[in-house]
Amino acid sequence: MFSIRNILVAAFLVFSLALAGVVGQSTISAYSRYQSYQDVARLAQVDKALFNALLNFRSERGDSATALTLSKSAGASSYSSVKASRAKVDAAMAAGLTVAGDLSGAKVQAAIASIKSTYERLLAQRQIIDQQMALELEAREKGQDKAILDLGSEFINVLEGGSIAVEGEIRTLDPTMVALIQIRSYAWAARSLGGTATISLNAAIAAGRPLSGAEAAAVASNDSASGFAWNAVKVLVDHPATPDVLRSGFDTANQSYFSGDFAQWRKDIVGQLKDGQPAKVGIDEWRTKVTAALGSLAAVASSAMDQLEAASLAAVSGAAYTLMIDVIAFLAVALLAIGGMAVVIRRVVRPLSRITECMGALAAGDLTVTVPAPAARTRSVRLRSRSRCSVRRRSAIANLKRMPRATALRPSVIVSSCSAAPRKRLKPVSTRRRVRLRQVFAVFLPATCFARSTSPSRRSSSRCVTTSTRPLRSCAMHWSASVIR
Repeated sequence: MFSIRNILVAAFLVFSLALAGVVGQSTISAYSRYQSYQDVARLAQVDKALFNALLNFRSERGDSATALTLSKSAGASSYSSVKASRAKVDAAMAAGLTVAGDLSGAKVQAAIASIKSTYERLLAQRQIIDQQMALELEAREKGQDKAILDLGSEFINVLEGGSIAVEGEIRTLDPTMVALIQIRSYAWAARSLGGTATISLNAAIAAGRPLSGAEAAAVASNDSASGFAWNAVKVLVDHPATPDVLRSGFDTANQSYFSGDFAQWRKDIVGQLKDGQPAKVGIDEWRTKVTAALGSLAAVASSAMDQLEAASLAAVSGAAYTLMIDVIAFLAVALLAIGGMAVVIRRVVRPLSRITECMGALAAGDLTVTVPAPAARTRSVRLRSRSRCSVRRRSAIANLKRMPRATALRPSVIVSSCSAAPRKRLKPVSTRRRVRLRQVFAVFLPATCFARSTSPSRRSSSRCVTTSTRPLRSCAMHWSASVIR
C-alpha cells in the first residue's frame, strides 16, 4: 500500500541498507586482507626458519665430511663446529615445523612432509657420525664422509624446495614482497654456489694435494654461477625502495668475498691448486677465512629474510587497524540506522497512524473519538495533522446536527418550533389563514426557516413568520440567505 507512512519507512530502510552494504563490503574486504596478511606472516616465519636451517646445515655438512677424514685430534675443531651447527639447525627446524602446521596449500604441505622425512633420516645419520668420530681414523668405516655429503645434498634440496614453495605462496598472496624474495633467493644462490666450490677446495687443502681436473672444472663453474647470482643481487639492491640495511649488508659482503683482500688471497690459492701445487695454507686458517666470507653473503640473504618478515608483520598491523576502523564504521552506521528508524517511527509513523485512525473513525460517524494531542517536542507535521483532524471533527458534528432537521421535517414539528420561539407575536388574523400559510411553508421551505439560529449574527433574521400580511416574502428571503451561507 503506497501511503506516506510506508514510503517514508521504505525510503529510510533502502538508504540505511545501502549505506550498511557499502560499509559492510569494505569491512569484509578488510577482514579478507587481514587474513591474507596473517598467512603471509606465517609463511615468512616458516621461510625464515627453513633458511636458517639451510644456512647452518651447509656448515654442518661440510664440517662433518671434513672431520670424518681427519684424526680425532686434527678434526676436533671441525667436530666442535659440527655440534654448534647442529644445535642451530635443530632450533630452526623446531620453529619452522611448529608454524608450518597451521599452513594451508597442497604444495606447501607436500614440501613440509618431504622435509620432515629427510630430517628424520638425517638424525639417524648423525648418530652414525658420532659413533665414527669416537673411533680412530684407521678404525672408521670407509665412505661415511661421502654418505653425509649425499644425504646432506638431499636435505639441502628439500629445504630449498620448501623455501621455493613457501615463497611462491607469499608471492601469490602479496606481490609486493617479490623484490625481497628475489634478493634473498639470489644472495643465497651466490652463497650456496660459493659453498659448493669451497667443499672441493676443502678436500684438496685438507689432504695437501692439488685439484683434479674435474674438481678444477667444478670450482670454476660454481664460481662463475656465484658471480652471476651476485650481480643479480646488485641490480635488485640498486633501487630507491631498498632498505638501507640491505644496501649496507650488500656492500660489506661484496667487499668481503668478491673484492678486497680475501678475493685476491682466495684467487692465489685456487691458482696454486689448479697448477698442480698444494695450497700454502692450513685447513683451519682456510676454513676460518672462507667461512667468514661466505657468511657475509649469507648475511645479505638473512637480512632480506628479516625485512620480509618485518614487512609481513607491518602489513598485518596495518590490515588490523583498517579492519578495526571499518568495524567501528559499520557499528556506527548500524546504530544510526536503528536510531533513525526509531525516530521516524516515533515522530512520523505513529502520529500519522493515530491521525489516520482518528479521521477514519470520524468518517465512520464516531464523534466520541479523541483527537491525539501533540507532545511538547512534536513538530509541525503532528500539529497540522491535529488541526485538520479537529476541523473535520467539528464539521462532522455540525453536519450531523443539521441532517436530522433537514431530512425528517413534519408540520407538527414546524408548528411547534415556530410557536415555541420567543418572538414577537403576530397580529390578529384568522385561524384558517394562518394554518394555510404554515402548510405552504412546510412544503416549500427548509427546516432552517423555522429553527432558531445558533449564530448571534443570524438572530435578527431567524423568524419564520414576521407579519400576517407578508409571510411568504419574509420566509423566502430568510431561506435564500440560509442557502447562500
